[in-house]
Amino acid sequence: MDAPTKAFFAAEAKGANAQCFDCGTKDPQWASCTNGIYICLECSGRHRSIGVHLSFVRCVWMDVWKPRELAMMKYGGNQRLADYLDEHGPKDWRKLKITEKYNTKACIAYREQLKAEISSGAPPPEKKASAQKAPAPAPAPQAKTSLFDLFESADMIVDSLMTPSSNKKQSAAEVQKPVRSADKQKQLDLAAAELKRLQAQDNVTKAPANPYATQANVLTAPAKPCAVEAAKPDVKAAPAVDIWGDDLWD
Repeated sequence: MDAPTKAFFAAEAKGANAQCFDCGTKDPQWASCTNGIYICLECSGRHRSIGVHLSFVRCVWMDVWKPRELAMMKYGGNQRLADYLDEHGPKDWRKLKITEKYNTKACIAYREQLKAEISSGAPPPEKKASAQKAPAPAPAPQAKTSLFDLFESADMIVDSLMTPSSNKKQSAAEVQKPVRSADKQKQLDLAAAELKRLQAQDNVTKAPANPYATQANVLTAPAKPCAVEAAKPDVKAAPAVDIWGDDLWD
């Protein structure tokens, strides 16, 4: 096979021509030049059995092709014959056997139409591309939030809270500027010192009283004389009177 013929079939083997017309097998290597269709190896054996007047089979990569045979393939094609049979052929033409399909009135009329177009010298009709759905676009990857982003956001919030109120009227560009490492370290040191001071103050306030100090003071304190007993005057006791004695009866 010469180079121009190889280039012709390489350009034609696409769309509907990339599948066998009868069984749908991919990458067919044979063709029925009388019908202008591409078929697989297995179906080509059945085409040979129906006679060359209905289907003349050739190999697309090995046999020598005549100009008229190449013209039949150029004017024909799998998609064009399928459209013609859908319009003029029997409704169940896809279910017909090969021995019956290419002997129908529609196939005979189609072969005569191809020969007439080639003889007239009219340009071949534009071949329709097989309808294929365009693949759906892949979804855009979603940005994953990492722990570093969370810590960075928290650091920005702390910096914004520690910024003095007088600087709130700064421009957006100045606010977005990163804080220098020296200033950030200074702010962290001040915050740590303030936290230590508050903790020390809280510990002094909440220090428990020593219960033993009061008890020791009470035990060791000297006893004071009763003020009432000290002010009590000395009163001599009166002599006892014997109410049962004889003195009262004298």
